[in-house]
Order: sequence, then structure tokens, then C-alpha cells
Amino acid sequence: MSSEDDISKGVAEGFLNWSEAKVKDLVKKFKYRKLAFIKEEETIEEVKESKKNSEYKLFIKYVEDKDLRIIFRMGLSLRKIEKDSEKTLNLKEKIKKKYKNQGLHFAYFVQNKLFTKYYASLVERFSEDTIKDELNFFTKETDKCISFISNQDELSQKLLEITTKINANSPETFIISSWGGGANKICKKVFNKVDEALSNRYIHTDFSEKDKIMYMLIRTN
Repeated sequence: MSSEDDISKGVAEGFLNWSEAKVKDLVKKFKYRKLAFIKEEETIEEVKESKKNSEYKLFIKYVEDKDLRIIFRMGLSLRKIEKDSEKTLNLKEKIKKKYKNQGLHFAYFVQNKLFTKYYASLVERFSEDTIKDELNFFTKETDKCISFISNQDELSQKLLEITTKINANSPETFIISSWGGGANKICKKVFNKVDEALSNRYIHTDFSEKDKIMYMLIRTN
């Protein structure tokens, strides 16, 4: 028998000697390989578990993009672990590294329960086919359709940023959102200035929950 045959036999016997648990572990790792970049096993389990979430099931009815589906689930996980600052920061950093700022912003969108409010507004205005088109545009081009306000933002700078985005892209829906006392105060001022600058081209609805607020601007024509 040649040395190559010996090697092949050894490999085959190696597979045969694997325990059922080891095989299951390998299958599991292959199945969830797209989540491997997260690295922390506990967080990976959180993301995997999010597939059972009703928001996620609704989302995948319209959006087929695999990366967006993963980011959506990570947004749900951020919501679940947000009281654990260390785990939250770690997952945010992983999302940003893998999917850049736009991916992180979409995860924030999901984390802060903005998806369900956005979806409800689409149902009131559009047919199923149009809802699908709008959802796919919004989720793929999040940074053209949403602005998150922090307590470090300057009013004039955010006003320019938001009005530039709206004038350049004319989205059906634009969302301005924030969380936390200082950020919320700035957000309210930013919204008032944006609303004034848009000259009735958009109507708005606002929502608040605990320390989070959202202004949803809806194009009128």
C-alpha cells in the first residue's frame, strides 16, 4: 500500500471514529458559519434564537438579502442585550467592522423598534408589491432614509445633513430618531428645523417610548 493510501485510510478512519456529538458540532458550525465573525458563543446563540422572532418572520417575507437578514437578527439581539453595556458595545463593533456604518445603522433601526412602526406606515399607504419595493430600498439604503441623533451633534450640522439627504434622494419615508435625554433634546430641535425647511413637502408622525423618540417624515407627493 502506498503512503497516499495510508493517508487516505487514516483520514477515513478519523471520520469514522468521530463521535456523534463532534459531527453535530461540525454541522452546526457550518450551518451558522456566517455568524462566526461575532466569536462570542453566547451572543451567537442570541442571534440564532432571534430567527423565531415575529418581527424577523415578517421582515423575511419581503426581504431576501441574506446579509440584511443577518443584520436584522443582530439588531434584535442588540435590543435583548442592551442592558449589558459590554456585550452591546462588542456586538456593535463587530457589526460595524463587518457591515460598515450603514449596517450598524440598520441594526439600530431594528434595535429601537422602528421597523414595526415603519412597516405599519407602509401598510396604510401601499399595496403588497409596493411595500416590498419600499422595504428593500429602505433597508439597502438606510443612510439615505434615516438619521440618528446623538448628544454630541450640532443642530446646524445635522440640519444640513438631513435636508441634503432628503433633497438628493426624495425618499418616501425619512426617519429622525434618538435615545437618551441629551440626544432627545437635540433631536426635537433638529426635527423642528427640518420640518420648517421642508415647506410641507413631508407630513410627520412622532413616537416616543421610555427614553427613545422617533419622527417619521412621509412624502406628500
